[in-house]
Amino acid sequence: PSGLCAERSLLFMHQSNYADDAIEAIAISSNPSPRECYPCGACRQTLLDVERRQQRPMRVIMAGEYTATVVEKAELLLPFTFKL
Repeated sequence: PSGLCAERSLLFMHQSNYADDAIEAIAISSNPSPRECYPCGACRQTLLDVERRQQRPMRVIMAGEYTATVVEKAELLLPFTFKL
């Protein structure tokens, strides 16, 4: 079952404590694993919801030990989305 991932916990904490401050970027890392770490589907939807709520894109950095993939907005991670 889906639980609370670190990304969603961070986003929920930020929204409850700093709702007026937009998030410019979020980094997800799997260090010390050499494989890059990608957000689950529930996290992707939450990233998109936050991005839409703040009305500006959020860069998502997905890193491993030696590599990283960067997308310039969370919307690119979830092409078929639910709308609030």
